[in-house]
Amino acid sequence: MAPPKSKHRPNPDDYSDSALPELLFNIAQLKTLVNKHHRVILNYYLRYMSGFDAQLMRNVVMGIQVCPEEESLLMTSFVDTLARLQGKENAERPEFDFQALRLDWFRFQCLTSVNKAALSLKDNENGSLAPAMNGVVVHSKMVDNFQELLIEQTDLSFMCFFYRQFENEFNRCMKNLSQVRYIIAFPVIRGEFLNSTSPFCPEERINIGDRAVNSVNHFLELIAKEVKLVLGQLSSDRMNLDDQLKVANASSYYNQTHAHKLTKKKAVAVQTPSQPGEESYRRTREETVRVDSVLQTLVGLSFSVNCFPSITAWEHTFVPREYLVSHLEDLFMKHVVSMLSYNSETQEIARPSEVLARIESYMASLRTLELYVNIDMTRVLTAVLLQETQPLDSKGESTIASAYTGWYTNTLLKRVAAGGICYSRSRRCFVSKGVHAFKAEEFTDLRELEALAAVIGPYGIRFLGEKLMDQVSGQVKEIKKLVVANQDSLHALHSNRDKPEIYYEVIKKVKSSEDLLARTVIVGIIMAFRKLTLVALNNVLSQRVPFILSSIVDFKQNLPDKTSTVADQMAIAAGVPCDVDPLLYSALRSQCDKSKEDHMIWSLYMVFLGVTLPDLAFKPDSTYLPFFEGHENNAHCLAVAITSLPGAIFAYYGDKEQKDRMKEFLVFTSSRIMTLAKETEKEKDAPKAREAIYLLLDLIVEESPFLTRDLLESCFPYALLRDAYSTVYKNPATTNRKQRDSETPF
Repeated sequence: MAPPKSKHRPNPDDYSDSALPELLFNIAQLKTLVNKHHRVILNYYLRYMSGFDAQLMRNVVMGIQVCPEEESLLMTSFVDTLARLQGKENAERPEFDFQALRLDWFRFQCLTSVNKAALSLKDNENGSLAPAMNGVVVHSKMVDNFQELLIEQTDLSFMCFFYRQFENEFNRCMKNLSQVRYIIAFPVIRGEFLNSTSPFCPEERINIGDRAVNSVNHFLELIAKEVKLVLGQLSSDRMNLDDQLKVANASSYYNQTHAHKLTKKKAVAVQTPSQPGEESYRRTREETVRVDSVLQTLVGLSFSVNCFPSITAWEHTFVPREYLVSHLEDLFMKHVVSMLSYNSETQEIARPSEVLARIESYMASLRTLELYVNIDMTRVLTAVLLQETQPLDSKGESTIASAYTGWYTNTLLKRVAAGGICYSRSRRCFVSKGVHAFKAEEFTDLRELEALAAVIGPYGIRFLGEKLMDQVSGQVKEIKKLVVANQDSLHALHSNRDKPEIYYEVIKKVKSSEDLLARTVIVGIIMAFRKLTLVALNNVLSQRVPFILSSIVDFKQNLPDKTSTVADQMAIAAGVPCDVDPLLYSALRSQCDKSKEDHMIWSLYMVFLGVTLPDLAFKPDSTYLPFFEGHENNAHCLAVAITSLPGAIFAYYGDKEQKDRMKEFLVFTSSRIMTLAKETEKEKDAPKAREAIYLLLDLIVEESPFLTRDLLESCFPYALLRDAYSTVYKNPATTNRKQRDSETPF
């Protein structure tokens, strides 16, 4: 008879239970506990069967009065089998098989179930035999057939035929804040889908197995993505809260407070500025905010992930924590690069100290996950930060090292070369002159470069150095062309150094001297920035790995051969200064060869440089700025360039070549500087920055490891240097008041 038709269609929501995830989770966890303590359960039932069941069966058999011979043999077998279990509870890895006992009981039931049997189980006097033997059968299955009995009692594999409903319940659980802690039950149950297969239909095993594996993988991916999303929200919120505590925000808060006090007298409604930390004030315990719900979701998901260390499905083992590790790496990698706030159109980028503070804040938030999940967060953070020190990460995308390298080499140094920014030796940074929106000192200060070294590490500093050396190599290539173009004149200058009349006539024939000085200044600017990065790296390593750094310094200083460059690569990687930069030496290898012609070209380059350098005294922007300890047009960077380039170039031609060529340069430069006044016929054409060039000559000797003060005094009177220092510091270069105030270091 068909059921009566109803006017109302069944609503699926009427059959859904919001607490279903908790029920499934408890079943899965109870099953896990039973498997974990299987040995305890086995020993319990062995003792139960050998103690209680054996005695019970003995009493039941002795109470049977009429018993045929065949049934009597079977009952005697029951009692003997149970009695032999005595003392086998603590045997190591015992193997029990009660299949024969169960088959004998089945045979016994067949014998007593026939018509007109001599022994009937329905009789009152035999009524206790069947319950006792049924109990023995169940107890025996708990010993030798434990897994099949557990699957039979707790199997939920039938849900594989309700795939859509099961997935909908998973999505509903993900949105239910009170049930999200039980969400791991869904992939656990998916791993049991193969229990629904039958040996009579083997072809469905592959399809169901694939579905089980794909489903477990899909659910674990969704859980890990949800943890990543929630943890990303918490980390971003904490990073924003930490940004409110910046010193730069204190001025805006003061302005808002001051404006509020002024308008308070006029009775104007002004919103009171909020202070950092006000978000933590609660009026009642019941009052919750978005962060509370997000944190509760994180705790629930973390509990769920940590509850089951592994999930098995069709000979595949899934580890939920490993899914979480991969997604956390993607999360941190994605947000680390976004912390730069780089704008390719305006060339704006965050300061390295700001990026370092954001990374530390974000890492502190990510580490809170260790409180809820047994996961090695240090390995995750280290893997990501190590990738950020390379030009490209594991996905082939740009990193912090590549972004900062591109910005410093293509933006900052080009602005320095264009003018308006001066390298300050006293402050050890590049300083913007006058009032500018862009302040170079905010990115080249030693503290900022230390933050940069802490973020990109020695690998990133080396990558930055390689890019800087590529730019130096490009400038050296153009310098070599200028030397070749003036080769004849430079030969004449070198030969007629002791003939003043011919010497000064040849000087007038030298071309492109300003281009040579400009390119050498650019090289000096690049090398000065390179030295700042090495100092910053050395400071960072001295705090983080002082013992390793001291070992490197000791190894370099105590080499048997003092001229050996074996340890230079290791030393420069740790920020330890070397007489010849190994990266510069490698970059200039393509510009130098050991031929006599090439050696002559670079020797003439030193002559060219020594002859043209005093021309800077005729330029008004070559004045010396005492509060910067440098020249206005960055001419003092020539000292770094003249120290670095000959050391790297003439290292190809022998150790003595470096000192000889530097001495020759010093002779040409000093003789030309002392005769500057004689080269001008009118007083108005006299050099305006003669003292500044005197100081530049002294600075070259101070920077060079190949020159000494004694050698300088033999070529240039020290009295002139003393008078130049006195004149420059007593009568500094005059600038307008607004610009002078902005340039003052303090």
